[in-house]
Amino acid sequence: MTNEERIEKAGNYMQSGYNCAQAVTAAFADVYGIDEDFAIRLATGFGGGIGCMRETCGAACSMFLLAGLEDGPDKKPVYDDIKILADKFKEMYGTLNCAELLGMKPSFTELTNKQIENRKKNCVQKVEDCAKIYAEFLKSKKQ
Repeated sequence: MTNEERIEKAGNYMQSGYNCAQAVTAAFADVYGIDEDFAIRLATGFGGGIGCMRETCGAACSMFLLAGLEDGPDKKPVYDDIKILADKFKEMYGTLNCAELLGMKPSFTELTNKQIENRKKNCVQKVEDCAKIYAEFLKSKKQ
């Protein structure tokens, strides 16, 4: 699968109703020999800024989860990977905080229609960007 196909796959997962973390993790499941259903279940709790608390972006969390599959169980290389991935995300968006990315207050409440529309526009882009960042990260490790 090409990077472009993987990025599109992540965006399609998000647009079909999966959360941000599920979308990115599932798009890379085959790289680690896990099935997409397991990847989706594994990442479920990270969506919406970790359990819909609007904390750390779930799409970014999925990159960190994948880094553990790439270089774990040793912590140091995984932590180094996470710093690289987080820095790339923050270069693009200035923050890892879900609420800040969406321009809203952290909350457990249901999303308003405006927030749902905002999520559709903004979160799909962040999911695709995280898939791109992670794909490029994998490519750089192989060089």
